[in-house]
Amino acid sequence: MIFRHALIFLVVFVFYSDMVNSACLELSKKSSSAEDEFFISCDSSFNNVNYVVNQFIGEETAFGMISFNQGFHGFACANDEDVNSCVINPMGAVKIETEMQSSSRFLSLLATNDKKYFSQNLKFRFPRVTSSKNNNDCFVAVDRNNRYFLGVNTKNLSKNLQCFIQLEMHASKYP
Repeated sequence: MIFRHALIFLVVFVFYSDMVNSACLELSKKSSSAEDEFFISCDSSFNNVNYVVNQFIGEETAFGMISFNQGFHGFACANDEDVNSCVINPMGAVKIETEMQSSSRFLSLLATNDKKYFSQNLKFRFPRVTSSKNNNDCFVAVDRNNRYFLGVNTKNLSKNLQCFIQLEMHASKYP
């Protein structure tokens, strides 16, 4: 059963990640056994940083994969209930406190303890409730000037998966 889910996830990861352009592809399935399955695949909409995030959520299992590349920095992670594995580029996983311009969008990579998340002048914040920030271990913030801020957890890279998905879902709604 888990092998079948992994195979389906691999197909979505390999074939659909090329089809995604500045948005997330969401697929869901309800099988005859009433088991719901949900797939999401997101690709970077920011030119100076590349990432692909894929997640599978089923009733019995959930797992995800992220591949991130920022110049000479980068990482790839896979995680589920039993596995939390990452490979980091020799120059490091992420170059923190860098600002990148992509046409009319700015993306700043910050440490998770940055005060930008608590700013009152935001259009969007994930997680929405500030007390939940420690549970997610990463954050996304968008200010009134449409500048995006991504707080990245460099100590546990696979914890960033949901923040990358939220970043792209917001960026695709408000291009």
